[in-house]
Amino acid sequence: MHKLQENFTHTSEHNFNTESMYVMIENLTEARSAFGVTDEGEAVFFNSRLVKLLNFNQGDLVDARCVPNYADKRDHIPWRCVRATMPDRAEESKPVSVDPKVQDFAVIRATMVESPEWWTADELAEHLEEENISMARIDEFLSDKNQPLESTESYRIVLPD
Repeated sequence: MHKLQENFTHTSEHNFNTESMYVMIENLTEARSAFGVTDEGEAVFFNSRLVKLLNFNQGDLVDARCVPNYADKRDHIPWRCVRATMPDRAEESKPVSVDPKVQDFAVIRATMVESPEWWTADELAEHLEEENISMARIDEFLSDKNQPLESTESYRIVLPD
């Protein structure tokens, strides 16, 4: 019986390469998976197993170990999390400093996910007026190549007042 236990405790010299990231959870899906954003504005996917295990809520900050996402999804969501931990509950009472750009980008993205119709920059600015997100920040988000955006030139008739 002792030899059987030795076989199960075998360790490998090979390390699985992951990237350490601090991620803010911005969207929980009906299937209980989640999407988050890094300090650099890159999207991260969390499967339902991790979401259930850590009991994520929107806005949670997570220490994540990530790998590049599957090739067919990487253009829109560059990372997928394979391991994560939540900050200790004692640390939650301390104020956490989050880059204002990351916060603004998360609000803009959440707005666009909740209402997936086409938006102009002006419409986003008007919709987010109460959030105090500047037009410059919206333009920065819309021109950021890391964001999963589809763009098109569009026109509409503007009637005089």
